[in-house]
Amino acid sequence: MIDDLSWILNSPSLIRDKHYPFILGTEWLNEIVDVSDAAVVNAAGEHPRLGIYYENLVNSILNKSSQLSDIERNMQVLSNKVTIGEFDFIGQRHHSSEQIDFHLECAIKFYLCRGDGSELSDFVGPNKRDRLDIKLDKMTTQQLLLSKTDAGKQFCSDLGIDPQEFVLLLQGYLFFHYDVWDKPLALHQAINPDHHRGWWLREDEVNQLDENCLFAELIKPYWLSNQLSEYDEKQHFIAKNYLINRPKLISRIDKNTLKEVDRGFIAPRDW
Repeated sequence: MIDDLSWILNSPSLIRDKHYPFILGTEWLNEIVDVSDAAVVNAAGEHPRLGIYYENLVNSILNKSSQLSDIERNMQVLSNKVTIGEFDFIGQRHHSSEQIDFHLECAIKFYLCRGDGSELSDFVGPNKRDRLDIKLDKMTTQQLLLSKTDAGKQFCSDLGIDPQEFVLLLQGYLFFHYDVWDKPLALHQAINPDHHRGWWLREDEVNQLDENCLFAELIKPYWLSNQLSEYDEKQHFIAKNYLINRPKLISRIDKNTLKEVDRGFIAPRDW
């Protein structure tokens, strides 16, 4: 878990800051907490769902910061008994002798590129129910603007909070087909050029993978840092993963150092 906390504090945003009027959460987190303070691990909670596990880790980082107070998490906003939105995190930040109320929305995403990457809609989740363009639009035009709605304003007023600092924490990996994944690509301008990158291929293409590496499947929720103990040679690994029915996240590992070289998805033939 300590490695996963470090991953959050040291990993880049999937998007770049110049296209959105929000603070990128990667830099913001490192301003409010000491990266080397491993004690934040004590407050983190495990969960089998990746998104909740990630949010628990973010929560532990926020609550460790001496700059923040009155932090509220997963606060639902109702209008006429109907939920119109939810704050991931809101609270107060004490910085440079002034108090700034903040609103932070966070998400961890792994998208496979099914086009050339010039459109955000090219990036699709492993289950095909999620797309980068849809997620980013929802975070920036709905979630982070919740306090601007009438119901959101009233909710914040009742808490004595008036968010002025809007933080967008969107981290993860973008995966490109194995043929092009390590080549320069002309990606959509909103994508951070320094994003975490991986590869993907279909199960009938796995022979393209390097024979000189070991392979292991990454199991949720441990898709952040590499926390592996079991490895397979290529052919044994392929045999174990023949005729899969869902994309699997794979770590490719150096045989000598047992460190991750890179990672990617193996998808079913009809994905």
